[in-house]
Amino acid sequence: MCARLEVHPADCLFTDDYDVDIDVDVEAARATGMQAHLSAGKEQTVARIAAHLDGAASPDNPHEAG
Repeated sequence: MCARLEVHPADCLFTDDYDVDIDVDVEAARATGMQAHLSAGKEQTVARIAAHLDGAASPDNPHEAG
């Protein structure tokens, strides 16, 4: 999808709200070089998207790679 949209994976933020022992989708996004966020609720996700748009990684989410 990144190639089709002509964007670099490092510039993308993948968000997911599916929480299992190992979240396959989040891990797959990380493997492509994307930042990945496992949502713990609407407010946290909106804040994480805002931080991403401002160019910041979020160290407070243990399920996220920045």
